Amino acid sequence: MEQQQISSDLIRGHIDTIILYTLVDGDKFAEQISIAIEEKSQNAYKINQATLYSALKRLENLKYLSSYQQDVAGGGRRKFFTLTES
Repeated sequence: MEQQQISSDLIRGHIDTIILYTLVDGDKFAEQISIAIEEKSQNAYKINQATLYSALKRLENLKYLSSYQQDVAGGGRRKFFTLTES
């Protein structure tokens, strides 16, 4: 059976909620968030990097997320995002 793609228009109004939901189980950096979204949609939706980064910045400005820098094995330094009390 052919895998159907989820329309970007359908997702547009929900991307903030989707990103926040991916962080419920722990802090992640942008690539991990992107992978989690793909996995949770069973590869039916792949988030555009520009969309992801603008949403992360917006959520951080709204105080729903905070970020910190941390070294990761074999990958240098990454910016991790975490949910705030908001």
